[in-house]
Amino acid sequence: MSGFNQSPQTRQTELLYRNSRRGAVLVLFVILLPVMLILAGFAINWAHLQLVQTEMQVATDASVRAASRVHIQTRQMSQAIDAAQSLANKNLVAGQPLRLRASDFELGRSARARVDRRYDFRKSDSNRSNAMRLTVEKSQNSPSGPVNLIFPMLQGQQTVNMQRSATATQLELDIALVIDRSGSMAFAADEVADPVRMPRNAPIGWFFGDPAPPMSRWLDTVAAVRVFLDELAASSHREQVALASYSTDALLDYQLTEDYGDVFRALRPYTLNFESGATNIGDGMRVGYNHLIESPRSRPWASKIIVVLTDGIYNVGPNPIGVARDIAGNGVMIFTVTFADEANQTDMEEVARIGGGLHFHARSARDLERVFREIAKMMPTLLSQ
Repeated sequence: MSGFNQSPQTRQTELLYRNSRRGAVLVLFVILLPVMLILAGFAINWAHLQLVQTEMQVATDASVRAASRVHIQTRQMSQAIDAAQSLANKNLVAGQPLRLRASDFELGRSARARVDRRYDFRKSDSNRSNAMRLTVEKSQNSPSGPVNLIFPMLQGQQTVNMQRSATATQLELDIALVIDRSGSMAFAADEVADPVRMPRNAPIGWFFGDPAPPMSRWLDTVAAVRVFLDELAASSHREQVALASYSTDALLDYQLTEDYGDVFRALRPYTLNFESGATNIGDGMRVGYNHLIESPRSRPWASKIIVVLTDGIYNVGPNPIGVARDIAGNGVMIFTVTFADEANQTDMEEVARIGGGLHFHARSARDLERVFREIAKMMPTLLSQ
């Protein structure tokens, strides 16, 4: 009720006070509004630049991996750049593809002293380079142009320069070749292996225990292994190769080594004295796997790969699909090759799928050499920077 007793002068003073407060808030708002807009613009620009930076790194990573893979296969830098540009066109940065130049790519060697160390890249023009580095710019001087800001900066700046790089390194590899030497490998690729008759191309009087017959699957395999080892020798990887073989039993024929001549020569005793036997694919895979994991020659930092060849269907020993699950669970990649139409392609496709590798089928000696050459060029790549 006291409000009714206020004098006119008191009420006028109170109204003036309230109006002055409203005026002060309005003045404060007018002062702070530009600051708030500047902060909002800064936040939006920052978020935009973070997004562009992420997109740019993704595009760079994808492009250098593609380029490295093609360069390893072809040794043609122009084809490698084309492959990189194709990936850059699919991984847009700020809505536009990166435009790559030949000068953006560097060849070199990446190495590390221990498994807990990072790879160190050093530029090199050597044909034995094992790594490729791609450095991409978005700047006034680059073909892709600078990054446009959504809001101009205080000084009127409307663009920002940005650079990203990535290095793809061909991994060091420990490889186990697991080769079928069952009795059916004495037959030619285009004939059916028949246990009641001798191979078509066997000399008169031939029997198991004699040298492998001409044009036999075994001799085709020996030739394909030579192609595989020659491709590895010409590559930029540091590979060690071991040899295991199987028929009714499974044996380690040669331990991990960088001397591929020794691996190839380990096949010769079977060529000179080719015995009959069943098809124990599963134990062959286990022998190769155990050596990759347990051998003192095995390098902890090297990728582990099994390449298994068969011309038939497993008929003794463990199921290779179950063995593949055990092997893949320990990080070993499996490639499978089936040779001749009698081979169980379905099972070996499943083995490769479980092992994270690929399956290949060959119907002829020429196919088999092509397959082994292709596998040698498909070894894994690591983004090391």
